[in-house]
Amino acid sequence: MTSGPSVPLAARHSRYERWAAWALCGAVGLGTLARFLGRVHWLLELTTHFAVQSLVLAALAALLLAIRRHRWAAWMTLILALMNGGGLWPLYQRVSSVNAVASQPALTLVTANVLSSNRDRTSLREWLIQEQVEVVFLCEPDEWWEAEVTRWKDHWPYQMTASRPDNFGVGILSRYPLIEPRVIALAHDNPALECRFEAHGVRWTVLGLHPFPPRGRRYSQGRDAQLRGAAAHIQTLSHPLIVAGDLNTTSSSPLFGDLLRATDLRDSRAGRGLQPSWPAGHPLFQIPIDHVLVSSDLQVHDRQVGPPIGSDHLPVLVRVSRIAPVRD
Repeated sequence: MTSGPSVPLAARHSRYERWAAWALCGAVGLGTLARFLGRVHWLLELTTHFAVQSLVLAALAALLLAIRRHRWAAWMTLILALMNGGGLWPLYQRVSSVNAVASQPALTLVTANVLSSNRDRTSLREWLIQEQVEVVFLCEPDEWWEAEVTRWKDHWPYQMTASRPDNFGVGILSRYPLIEPRVIALAHDNPALECRFEAHGVRWTVLGLHPFPPRGRRYSQGRDAQLRGAAAHIQTLSHPLIVAGDLNTTSSSPLFGDLLRATDLRDSRAGRGLQPSWPAGHPLFQIPIDHVLVSSDLQVHDRQVGPPIGSDHLPVLVRVSRIAPVRD
């Protein structure tokens, strides 16, 4: 009995490699699709935060396919890579203030998630002094941090801290007297801190937020509800307005876009790049979840991520001033 003609080994390898190439392209496609379905499920929303990592992996996959001469798969994967990175483009576009000039000196503000278990008492303080920071919003202060920052009153004499034993304490330190400072409760008893103060001839409003991290379905739904509650509250606040804190979301998430559209606030990173802040010490995996959002009557002069402070987050600094229309 004779057997049929055997398929040469090289031909079988070529066929398997074609299958592998399209499988790789399909995997990139599924990952890209997941990022565009962030509203559907909390697990899919998690994938939206890693836009840069997704872009790099997709680009490497396209390069590998091109080297192996799988041209159609390579082109498809390259298109998917560009789709992954498309949302990053606005962060690198130059921002200019049209028909507006700064009318007052700039205010320097920092948001810092200190990490409740962190006991580095000097790194943050020395950097704040070096940068001549005027107002500081703190996430995660516990009783130890509350006692510690009271020793900083020689630089920031006006303080309000609502420490908690969990990771959701909040606090504000200021060179200027705080007007009507208060802690407000968002969904699931998540605290936010609101205050006003006068500096550089302007009465400022600051709202500090720290929603839940998206660790599982329950926390993700809680964070989403807290961001919606914050958006509704922000619409009642006077301008100029600064919203700062560890928002536990990135600008690649649809939730972040919803927040900006509902409040008409601007991302202070616009034109200044990605500026990731978490997790500190792991640059390949870092994503930008610490934010400063500003009202449209403010001009951002500087925005930078600070040095390590012993926390798993890096602090974020902005210098902003009020703008006034140029009169003809």
